[in-house]
Amino acid sequence: MAGAANFSRGDMDIHGQKSTFSHFLGVSLWGTLLIVMGVALATIAFAMNMGWFPGLAAFFAIGAVGGLVLGMKSGWWMTLIGSTVLLGLGGLVSLLF
Repeated sequence: MAGAANFSRGDMDIHGQKSTFSHFLGVSLWGTLLIVMGVALATIAFAMNMGWFPGLAAFFAIGAVGGLVLGMKSGWWMTLIGSTVLLGLGGLVSLLF
């Protein structure tokens, strides 16, 4: 085994792998938190029949607490506020019909 003689532990550049794994964990956190928020919104609005806006309040509260606990950066806060505004406008439009 000629290759084994040249092996030196810890010399391989793993910056690419570390970056990929870091981004994978970030996407996993975002996705999980968004799914939990969506399920809470749908459960409160439809299963518990409490209405859209209490569900939207829970959506925002879970997102805000999760963002604070997980130390999310500004991209998360922009996504949270934007999705809350769009879902709120959707709720207002649905009231018109």
